[in-house]
Amino acid sequence: MVAKKEKNKDKILVVDDEEALRMLLASCLTDAGFVTAEAPNGLECLKIINSFNPNLIILDVHMPILDGFRTAVEIRKIKAFLKTPIVFLTGANTHEALQKGFESGGDEFLNKPINTDELLIRIRALLRMYHAEREAENLYRNFQYLLVQDFLNYSTSVKLPLLMLTDESTGTLNEHQKEIIQLAISALDEHIGLLQESAVVAKFDPQSITLKRERHNIIETINQSISHLDTVIRKQKINLNRFFCKEDIQFEFDSYQLMHALQLLIGHAISQTPIGGDVGVFAELHKDSNLTYIKCSVKDSGDHIDPEELNLIVDRFEQARLNKIVLNKNLSLTICKMIIEAHGGKFWAENSEGIGNYYIFTLPILL
Repeated sequence: MVAKKEKNKDKILVVDDEEALRMLLASCLTDAGFVTAEAPNGLECLKIINSFNPNLIILDVHMPILDGFRTAVEIRKIKAFLKTPIVFLTGANTHEALQKGFESGGDEFLNKPINTDELLIRIRALLRMYHAEREAENLYRNFQYLLVQDFLNYSTSVKLPLLMLTDESTGTLNEHQKEIIQLAISALDEHIGLLQESAVVAKFDPQSITLKRERHNIIETINQSISHLDTVIRKQKINLNRFFCKEDIQFEFDSYQLMHALQLLIGHAISQTPIGGDVGVFAELHKDSNLTYIKCSVKDSGDHIDPEELNLIVDRFEQARLNKIVLNKNLSLTICKMIIEAHGGKFWAENSEGIGNYYIFTLPILL
């Protein structure tokens, strides 16, 4: 049950199997100026967390189906909620419970019966720290974006006189001069493309992106993404093979964003595949720990990429953290990963048993 959404108010998700306590906490928080949503257990929490997008989560430790600790672990796997404060409610104030709670991703513990005054004090303190960190991240992200835009403008201004030279508006060029200028323009185009992708990455924040979630058929979305790449597929003489478990898999997602991710992913696989090679697109349903999700894979038929390099080209932030440089400068996989994670999914890459590499993502299906 989600309360009426109000702009600029912090949203708190209350998860507890005791209906009376859950409603009491939600009422107290609403009176204190928060927007609230409720879930009776961890599984229901995971089903609504992406659509509600809470700023803080209150989790009861002992719940049926999926307890608080396991729920917190699953929440922390979602990039958008990696730093969202989690407050555990428990009746067991033991060292073991505290240790397990913090190891699971919790930020605070409150003992039952709940003192609502203490609860509000701790919630507000956690939210102050959360928003301060978010503001610092946003300032840095905006700085990166403006810096990239400056480089982009400069690169574009360098390209313009080169284009004028190729038009021979300033004089006739010999073939060798034309070839040199064309090489420079090609290098600039690659540089500009990388800067444009960098600008997207700089502005993309999985925690603040607004997803327009509507019910769509994921198989239709995959097919539409492939159709947008028909020209490239024909030009490269690619044999594109589809392996779908069924033709009707419907759930709520942002079709525009996901189609963008799929085009980047399939386009990357095509770029890694030799002319006349094979690209495979797979989609299948899975169920694990009471959660249903779809697993999509795209396989190229290029050379195996070193496993360490493969992980780094998928996540350029990890590359930066480890201070390592990879040969592949394409940011399309990083953008794809960010879109998938904004949906609460996971994205990774691995070598195939034969030739080629797999690029894989999973998305939870909220039934």
